[in-house]
Amino acid sequence: MTALFVDTGAWYAIMNREDAHHSEAVDFLSGTSRLLLTTNYVVVETVNLLNARVGHGPAARFLERLHSSKIATVHHISPSEHSEAETFFVAHRDKDFSLADCSSFVVMKELGLTDAFTFDRHFAQAGFARVP
Repeated sequence: MTALFVDTGAWYAIMNREDAHHSEAVDFLSGTSRLLLTTNYVVVETVNLLNARVGHGPAARFLERLHSSKIATVHHISPSEHSEAETFFVAHRDKDFSLADCSSFVVMKELGLTDAFTFDRHFAQAGFARVP
């Protein structure tokens, strides 16, 4: 079974009960048996978003839960992956992809992942399947 890439929006929805996608995200997560893969860039983005919108406590709990999880792993972006993400970003002037999104696309392609647990339309624009 291939891993499932998890993006910032999914992590945020899981951690914030007030998010419009909270119930959907929690239900989906509880029903999946796939290994969850994210990147250190997504972790930074998620911590910053949680900290800014709901506070330090939820941001710190996210880190604690992520690092104690038996089903989630964090892929650390290499210098070459970062460079490839920058190239992808520059080449797609017609899209409003973030550099973090582009780094996710690079890692997903490199690892042969096709599905992303995300609510971000950019993943579909880049050719990946969004779940749920």
